[in-house]
Amino acid sequence: MFEILRYDKISKALAMDPMTGNVTYLMVALFSTVIASMNLLRYRTSDATLALGDIAGKTNWFKTSLYVSLITELTVWSVSFVTQLLSMFGIANDINY
Repeated sequence: MFEILRYDKISKALAMDPMTGNVTYLMVALFSTVIASMNLLRYRTSDATLALGDIAGKTNWFKTSLYVSLITELTVWSVSFVTQLLSMFGIANDINY
């Protein structure tokens, strides 16, 4: 009744339509951008957790490194989303490898 999908059948189907891979990567980049922006702007780490890095009123390196990593993540995924979108419309094919 149910046919098991084999790798050769799946790879042949994907090879016929390369746009599927482009759309898949576009969605990965889009949702990763959304998750990164939500982590940075909406769902913040609690103040109690950030207070763990505060030592005697000096620079809180834990908090700084957390925000740097979140901003970097948002930047990387946003750039990958934009370049993938541009390459799908044939505008900037040379940028996206």
